[in-house]
Amino acid sequence: WAAAPEPPIDRVGFEVCIEKDAQGAGSVGVRLDLNDGVKLQVVRVLEEGLVAKYNKVAAQDRQIRVCDFVTEVNGVSGDAKAMVGKFVQETILSLWVVPAVDFVVKLSNQGSLGVTLFHDTESISMLVTEVAADGPVAAHNRGARAEEQIRVLDRIRSVDGTSGKASQLTAALSAALAACRDVELRILRPMA
Repeated sequence: WAAAPEPPIDRVGFEVCIEKDAQGAGSVGVRLDLNDGVKLQVVRVLEEGLVAKYNKVAAQDRQIRVCDFVTEVNGVSGDAKAMVGKFVQETILSLWVVPAVDFVVKLSNQGSLGVTLFHDTESISMLVTEVAADGPVAAHNRGARAEEQIRVLDRIRSVDGTSGKASQLTAALSAALAACRDVELRILRPMA
């Protein structure tokens, strides 16, 4: 494993090269969320695995962390399933990693946020798949700076300070909506 040279100025993130042993053995040591179909979100870095070994010797700003996004694997990008296939099939992996950025939004509660959300059992966030034309999120977006608007493919990482599995986020959101109180969301996306 090794960190590659600095990326071109117009490309955010960094390259990580990881090599399995000659037989292709050795766990890469990450759990990934591929729910948006386009990129992979790191949901867990296992203590034993090639990524953990890489992280021990990498500069802090080039470590692969929970919530980071893998946007390319061995030249494949834009297709999360194909990228996961490369993780499984290839012995040498060249990963393009984009750190996550987050921001906090406080929304007035109208019984619904005006978004459609998706997650699976391994998710640590809820994926925004649709933003309605009206509702609290749309109202927020009308008054927010572009970089603080909630967009399709953004991820909700915490609800009123609760983070963890997506099922915990769903429960916290349901409780807030049922109690008719304002909701604070931590929104996550790849650094631009």
